[in-house]
Amino acid sequence: MPVTPPLPQISVNNKPSIVSWNRLEPRPIDWQFNRALRVEVRDAAWMLARQWQIGEFRAEDRASPAFAYIEYDVAKLTHYKAGHMLNSQNPQEAYSDSIPLEVQVEREEVPVDLNRRLQMGQYWIRLIMSLLELPKQEYKTLLQELRTAFPIPLPQDSLNGYSLDYGLSQSNPAERQMLSLSAGRAFDGEKFYRRIKDNLSWLADLANTVYPDDTAKADYVIETLGNKVFPQFELWYNRLFSQPTLVNQNNPNGPKIKAWENSSLEYKFKAVSSQVEDGYQRDKFLVGDDYSSGRLDWYGFDIEPTEVTYQLQENYGGNTKIQTYKRTFFPTNLEYPGAPNARWWEFEDSKVNVGKISIDTADLGRMFFLDFMFLYNGDWFSFPVNMETGSICKVKKLVVTDVFGRRHDIKPAGEGSDTNSNELDWGRWSMYAMSERGKPDTSDRSIFLPPTVASAMEGEPIEKVSFLRDEMANLVWGVEQVIPNGLGRGMSGSQAAVALTEYFNGKGQNTPLTTTNSDFIYKLANTVPENWIPFIPTKVPDSDRNIQYQLGAMPRVVEGLQLDPDNRIVDGRTVNDTIVNSRSQLLMELDNPDNPYIYEEEVPREGTTVTRSFQRTRWFNGKTYVWLGRQKKAGRGEGSSGLLFDQLIPVPPAS
Repeated sequence: MPVTPPLPQISVNNKPSIVSWNRLEPRPIDWQFNRALRVEVRDAAWMLARQWQIGEFRAEDRASPAFAYIEYDVAKLTHYKAGHMLNSQNPQEAYSDSIPLEVQVEREEVPVDLNRRLQMGQYWIRLIMSLLELPKQEYKTLLQELRTAFPIPLPQDSLNGYSLDYGLSQSNPAERQMLSLSAGRAFDGEKFYRRIKDNLSWLADLANTVYPDDTAKADYVIETLGNKVFPQFELWYNRLFSQPTLVNQNNPNGPKIKAWENSSLEYKFKAVSSQVEDGYQRDKFLVGDDYSSGRLDWYGFDIEPTEVTYQLQENYGGNTKIQTYKRTFFPTNLEYPGAPNARWWEFEDSKVNVGKISIDTADLGRMFFLDFMFLYNGDWFSFPVNMETGSICKVKKLVVTDVFGRRHDIKPAGEGSDTNSNELDWGRWSMYAMSERGKPDTSDRSIFLPPTVASAMEGEPIEKVSFLRDEMANLVWGVEQVIPNGLGRGMSGSQAAVALTEYFNGKGQNTPLTTTNSDFIYKLANTVPENWIPFIPTKVPDSDRNIQYQLGAMPRVVEGLQLDPDNRIVDGRTVNDTIVNSRSQLLMELDNPDNPYIYEEEVPREGTTVTRSFQRTRWFNGKTYVWLGRQKKAGRGEGSSGLLFDQLIPVPPAS
């Protein structure tokens, strides 16, 4: 009979005790992953273990795609409309891909400065000399008559008072030198062009003045200038710059319609395309209402829902034809520079050294890229779908047949699963898709290839305005850092303001201070540089908390000089010598009684900088476009103007 040893007595401690665990995990000596990416080769056992580690021995019941069938609709852009969607006053125009959409959105009227007037005058002379056959002396007589009728004025100073035009000229050395050189030697080509365009019969007055006694010669000059010189000049003039052409119906003689919105400091526009739903053709609005970066792309658009529906056969104007394509392709593995081969041990080229990628644990972007490259790259396939520039494509059907003959109906990832229509956002996945307004749970299935430029040359800004907050003064300032110099370039706004102030101070008469026994002098307010234009926070109508910034005015005070308080019209704008007027087009447009506001959110704490510059590009048809556009960037923080009110200034002791 076997003897069973007695069991040991186990003492149980019912008192609570502190139990702790230590987690053991490997920690690399180096924070870099370079060595792990080199695929170093060891002995055979190590290589087998490495294959097991990366899953090459794991059997998976899957197949590769053999071919794919795709069916999709392609529609071209049909119309374009500048301005906000709610602004129904702006007409829309038929879109043509002969011009880049970026140019059509950004372009605005180019101001007629001194340089442009002289350039137009010189081209008039070139055409007259080449197309009008006259003796040399008669050429001189005709050109002298043009100089007399359309002179280049040279501002003159006032002996007893002041001249604002002369002061502005003194603050612009480059323009002053050009005026001194061209006054009396050239004529204003822009005024000559407007005179003929508005009244072609005026050429008879010009010819009769030059040839009062020779009717035949006068008729020859009228015929040549009207039928040969003027058409060629107008053709050259229209090719200089790309400018907007739509006229504001409420103000036909005013500026042309452009997409820039002053209140938001952004471009607002829409492009119209078409889509097919249930046998009907529907407008598809692609809205861009927050574009200001200077480079337009597909992600600058949102889909605006519309209820306008009409049948396919209806002629809406423009190119509204929707083309349906059916294609069968052989999918290929996704390829890009540095992509690994399908098998782990297959040799690759050395054009991209993945092992040299510098990465650490905090570099999430590169970690995601490497994770996709090594783990998921083999599961992605691609096949080409050709699209024309300026078209929008919507995939209707995608069926993939694998090597086992099974057919798979592929659904867009952004739609979620078919079994759960209320699937949450985390269950969806989409990329390179435009958002559809009013439907935050889904993304639009269309792919838009906007007709924008690949690259463009951009000149130095001719205008630069920095909007910055001044918390001490409770104001926002529009600081004109760069203003136009009248010759197609920009100049320092601060230097021009100092020069203009010095001119006015030189015209004033310093009055001696009244003798007083007081220790302090009271000063109502000090002044700020004239290139600092104030914006005053004002309450939005019918709102208790919303604030907008309204363009204000700074008084111009010159000691010992009486300024003219009367208003007058200069270049279509009401000016007053007692008020500091802005000298940049960016701020001049805000000097509008109908809408002198900027939204509060457009001037954050870091500020906002808006520039205006010329750009040039070449389109796919070989045509060159030059236009004047704007761009908004982040500022450099808050600022202080030094504006103070109600000062008590100590009186310096008598020497």
